[in-house]
Amino acid sequence: MLRIAQSVVFIDANVSDVQHLVDGVLPGVAVQVLVPDTNGIAQITDYLKVYPASTVHLISHGAPGVLFLGNAQLDLTNLETHTQALKSWFSGQNSASTLLLYGCNIAAGDAGEEFIETLHTLTGASIGASTTKVGNPSQGGSWNLNRQVATPTNTAVFDTAAMVAYNGVFAVTVSGLDSFTFTEGTGPIVIDNSINFASTVNYNDGSLRFDLTNGTSADQLALTSSATPNAAGAISVVGVDVYLGNGSGRDRIGSIDAVLDGTNGKDLVINFASPLTNSGFETNDLTGWTAFNQNYSSVQNLNGQTIPYTFGGGSVTGTGTIVLGTNPSASYSVVVQSSVVSTGNYALQLVSNGNISGPSGNDSPTGNGSLHGPYVRSNTFQAFTGDSITLDWAAQNGSDAYEVFGFLVGAGGDSIFGTGDDTRSRLFAQRGDTQAFNEASAVISTTGAYQFEFVGGSYDKTGGLALGASLYIDNVRLVSSTAVNDAVIAAIAQQITFENTSTAPDTTTRNLQVIAINANGESGSASSSGTVVSVNSLPTGGVTISGTAEQGSLLTATSTLGDLDGLGTLNYQWQQSSDGITWAAIAGATASTFTLTQDQVGQLVRSQVSYTDLGGTAESVFSNATASAVTNVNDSPTGSVTIDGTVAQGQILTANTSTLVDLDGLGTLSYQWQQSSDGSTWSNIDGATGVNFSPRNGQVNQFLQVAVSYVDGQGTAESLTSAPTSESVEKFNATSDFNGDGSVDIFWRHQNVGESVFWLMDNINFAGGDVLSPVISDVNWDIKALGDLNGDGNPDLVWQNKVTNQAAVWLMDGVNLETGALLPNDAASGWKVVESGDFNNNGKDDILWRNANTGELAVWFMDGTNFVSGEFITLNAGLDWEVGAVGDFTQDGKVDIFWENRITGANAFWEMDGTNFVDARTTTSAETVWQAKGSADFNQDGSLDLLWHNPSTGENALWLMDGTDLVEGVTTLPTTEVSWNPVV
Repeated sequence: MLRIAQSVVFIDANVSDVQHLVDGVLPGVAVQVLVPDTNGIAQITDYLKVYPASTVHLISHGAPGVLFLGNAQLDLTNLETHTQALKSWFSGQNSASTLLLYGCNIAAGDAGEEFIETLHTLTGASIGASTTKVGNPSQGGSWNLNRQVATPTNTAVFDTAAMVAYNGVFAVTVSGLDSFTFTEGTGPIVIDNSINFASTVNYNDGSLRFDLTNGTSADQLALTSSATPNAAGAISVVGVDVYLGNGSGRDRIGSIDAVLDGTNGKDLVINFASPLTNSGFETNDLTGWTAFNQNYSSVQNLNGQTIPYTFGGGSVTGTGTIVLGTNPSASYSVVVQSSVVSTGNYALQLVSNGNISGPSGNDSPTGNGSLHGPYVRSNTFQAFTGDSITLDWAAQNGSDAYEVFGFLVGAGGDSIFGTGDDTRSRLFAQRGDTQAFNEASAVISTTGAYQFEFVGGSYDKTGGLALGASLYIDNVRLVSSTAVNDAVIAAIAQQITFENTSTAPDTTTRNLQVIAINANGESGSASSSGTVVSVNSLPTGGVTISGTAEQGSLLTATSTLGDLDGLGTLNYQWQQSSDGITWAAIAGATASTFTLTQDQVGQLVRSQVSYTDLGGTAESVFSNATASAVTNVNDSPTGSVTIDGTVAQGQILTANTSTLVDLDGLGTLSYQWQQSSDGSTWSNIDGATGVNFSPRNGQVNQFLQVAVSYVDGQGTAESLTSAPTSESVEKFNATSDFNGDGSVDIFWRHQNVGESVFWLMDNINFAGGDVLSPVISDVNWDIKALGDLNGDGNPDLVWQNKVTNQAAVWLMDGVNLETGALLPNDAASGWKVVESGDFNNNGKDDILWRNANTGELAVWFMDGTNFVSGEFITLNAGLDWEVGAVGDFTQDGKVDIFWENRITGANAFWEMDGTNFVDARTTTSAETVWQAKGSADFNQDGSLDLLWHNPSTGENALWLMDGTDLVEGVTTLPTTEVSWNPVV
């Protein structure tokens, strides 16, 4: 059973003062120094297989997320490649294991955090590491491992005196790094021209890294070239190669990494070793190399040459002789793979498989047959005297042992390969069972053109004549003989530039870390920040509108806009202007197209396009305006004209235009009322040109319509006509409308001279007069009543002689006598005509009589001038009461009698049903000097009104009634001479 050591420390031979560290290790802690030119990861793995330990200390150079162990590097890119080895470090242990990493800055930053977390996952051990320098405090170092995963047991490894006395740190010092500011569009800026470095050794085969931990794809890091590249100390770049001026020329000192070249947000890494094209095979193909899947003997026959061998993990070593197998039958392949790598993600694999027919033999490290092939050659490269060639190689047995070679081929003085002066130097040659990655190197003795040649092969160790093995090549590099010291690396760093090529740059603060690794693998870093200032880029292109500038036409805004900051979403707002100077937004016009309406007629129109660019700046661009103002297209009027009011003679009709709309503007409305007997043929009514019209006698039984015309706001004459009235004009049944104009007229009789005249009224207003023809000069004849006795729609006159008591009827045609006749009344009986009215509702007025001596009432039913029959009204009001008017005051379709008391001034209505009394109603009293002279609907409101006359003063007045109730008194009628007596 293996004895598990409590603790072991591995000290990388590349750190300074290794012996001081070995001497300071505490008792009980095993010590192992890692050989510098061999893979340190493999050395640790091999040791722990034999001597397991629960706590492992690693003393080496470091960088964020990187451990340098021997000639190998362990980092995030190859942790998975070494998974099997890492898992074996603490396998089979029963107690908790601890891995303590004494390397500068290993746990720093995101890369460092991820690195130690992944190590914990793969090894199962608790991890301790540092985010700062490790070593002497006076150089900024510390022995405290301040970042931990899973709380490791921090077992001491060195005594205190050794740690205090140790003068070094496992890092490089970087100082003077300041923050930087880049303004969009200004071109590349130097990040820092005062950065400095300090290291105890030079940086050959090391590197300089500028890491933008949060860079964007538009961020560009670059190394600029001196304008005087040959000047001593000048730094220049040709392609990817970096040169240092020596005063008369320049020397190559390194190259820009093929992958991490600073472009598009990537880190910028300058390796102080110039690799061949695709020297690390990171393109995942054979770019820069030529593969030959064939036996190598045709190129170089190595039969009989010596070759070192190592078997059994180094337990069997020696030098053998190459014996080429006879009758080889083999398959060859050359591939780029990711399973076995030294650094990065990929490495080259050359695979040999096959059989030979002899020589046969026993299991032996030498003396049996070999098979050589396949092989690869690199592209030609230039190397200078003193330059170092370094590469990593590994080999693995397959069906049998490996036998592999590496050569550096020089073109000689003629610089042509394949001629007699070619040179061939062996870089490595070895036979064995398993070889982890290790380093092979050589120094260039003569400046010239060179190629690498790597040969895979297999040795028949078992003697069974079946062969098979693999050769792995990675990380081929050319290290300049020119020293890269602190001054050189500072000069390079001071020529590193930053630029953001975006037209809408991300302005997030950039986090920059500068990491330098020297020849011993020691690293140092410094951090700063960078500010990116965005500058607004004005839009390019423009907006044009197309379409006809005419009402109803569609205009289209077409954008050719561009914006280096990014366009964003385009928003449209159409505008209009009367003068092309002051513009107003058109409500709702927010699309790329717009249909012109009446509101734009006479206006110039344009479109405003606005957006917020991807840099957050609001932008606005105006299109061209229409070449001319928008022209009008006539809009027919909408809505209609209707006739409001009662279609009857004397009523007021109104042309209602409230719904009439014309988008071109209505203008001043003109009216023309028209009439038609059949609703088809229409004629204008003379003088009927107002918004209101009152039908007269000429419109009775006629249909009416009104034509409305105007000139719209754009100068177009428009007209439309109302619908005809649904019914013809109804005759106004006013018993005293003599001129047929629909208004009640008043008949006057002069008691002294016998003159008779008509007051032609307009509603309640006096409008003019006319004279009765023929003239009745006999003053004994008094007008007693007005009524339509023959039912022809015209008022007729009822006369009575105050001397003879004879009564007579004149049938009238307007103000003219048509025919007349005496009535068959008893002249000596004392009966007087007091009023007329249609008591039997036959459409013809009848005559109401009263006996002046007894107060009795009687009705003569008439047919024109013919007495038809008579009937008494049985109720007697008494002689203090006089009949003032007859009419349908109660609006029940039957005539009533209005009474006035000549003694008290009281007034009352008898509601009648023909000649039968129904009810009595009192109403407003009047002064006794006033006499009622009849009733008619003066204001044409559907209720009969009363005419009053003062015989003492000649004054006249109207009572406007609502049924039997007084509404208003009107005293605007002219005053007459006292001898005039009215009747209505």
